[in-house]
Amino acid sequence: MAERLKHTLSTHYRGADLELTFDGEGHVSLLINGITRQSADLETGGTTRLSSTVQTDYEWHEFVEGIVQPQGNTIEAVLIANNAELARQTYA
Repeated sequence: MAERLKHTLSTHYRGADLELTFDGEGHVSLLINGITRQSADLETGGTTRLSSTVQTDYEWHEFVEGIVQPQGNTIEAVLIANNAELARQTYA
């Protein structure tokens, strides 16, 4: 059986653990503190955007976005909170 590729882009932001995962079968998930907030199938040749809000401090909420974009033989993943880039990685 062939091994499935799974990639995870993660960061810790204002008390929250953020993860953007995607596999070799085209499934993408945005997890916050280990809980799947949104998932989708990777758009062929297009950009997939997943989003959620998270409470990071006492009565402070952040808009979190995970973006996955295929680019030829690579896939670029980005994690953003309130329009500020937190993490970016390109996977082959």
